[in-house]
Amino acid sequence: MKRLLLVVLALVPLAGTTTAAPKKYLIAFSQAVMTHPWRVTMNNDMEFYAKKYGVDFIWLDGNDDPATQLNGVKNLLTKKPDLLFASPCKAEPMAPIVQWAKDAKVPLITIDRGLPMEPDGENYLSFVIADLAWQQYDMANILIDKISKKNGKASGGILELMGSIGSSAANDQHRGLQESLKKYPDIKVVASQAGDYDRNTSLRVVENWLKMYPKGSIDGILCANDESALGAIQAVKEAGRTELLGFITGVNGQREGLKAMLDGEMLATNMNGPYWGEASFKAAMDYLQKGIKPAKYIMVLMPSYRADNPNELKRVKEAYDYCVLKNVQYPPINVWVESGKRLGLPITNDIPAVFKQHYGLM
Repeated sequence: MKRLLLVVLALVPLAGTTTAAPKKYLIAFSQAVMTHPWRVTMNNDMEFYAKKYGVDFIWLDGNDDPATQLNGVKNLLTKKPDLLFASPCKAEPMAPIVQWAKDAKVPLITIDRGLPMEPDGENYLSFVIADLAWQQYDMANILIDKISKKNGKASGGILELMGSIGSSAANDQHRGLQESLKKYPDIKVVASQAGDYDRNTSLRVVENWLKMYPKGSIDGILCANDESALGAIQAVKEAGRTELLGFITGVNGQREGLKAMLDGEMLATNMNGPYWGEASFKAAMDYLQKGIKPAKYIMVLMPSYRADNPNELKRVKEAYDYCVLKNVQYPPINVWVESGKRLGLPITNDIPAVFKQHYGLM
């Protein structure tokens, strides 16, 4: 210990000498896709925190295509960044970036979407994650609860409008639904199909479903995000299937989704918002500046908005009003927390043990 102390002291500059300027870090980001308002807001948030931490920040759009995103990662690594963020559009096809980053001696942190392998805590440092399995488990439970009240028992059929097949997000959401269904053997998934997190794609999928499944054969639609839910709502309204309004769930807490809840068209959404900059840059800068390794999994808060009781609907209204006032698409998490304090509603997540165990958080 004394030897180390002497070395450190020897490096302290003498009075009157010139000190080196602080290192200017370069951080690169491979974004999955930029055709969705959620991703645009996420990028804006990342750029905000890059400026806050005083780092140079470069990013490329993967266009929701593994080949494009892989080429983009190669391009970013040629810039010799100090750290690489990545939000993989697909899990398996994007796996090579772990070895590429290691070969380039660039530490890697994935954000929102992961890879087939777990972070090793060495070069693949961490996965900043909102537990989408728990999120869809929560949405499924809320939907099944309302179906049970309507039918007098936990029995009925639901449609699962998934995200992009092959993405870690879609895999996790499906796992969450399956975990919920273990408690409700008489709730059946009548059909499951990808909506690709896209409103128009989801609209077409639900239009076809409504032709296949007449009134009385399905009780609700579980959607992968609010854009898909809004597409589903449009299809339901155009088909005159108003019995399904109020039995559709989304994800992300999007402004239009919150409005659909106030209008009685959507039942619930989960605030998997696009604000990832703070947690991601804190982990990165703690590592780069202080040598502090982040946890292999960094879990961000993911509260729910629901429209099935008056107080919860007040919280939805406050979130929607905030979005209108600030002209933003997604309310930040602190809006949910502060509304909860005023209304006497929960302000923390109660995540079941099965999901904590999956990420080694117990």
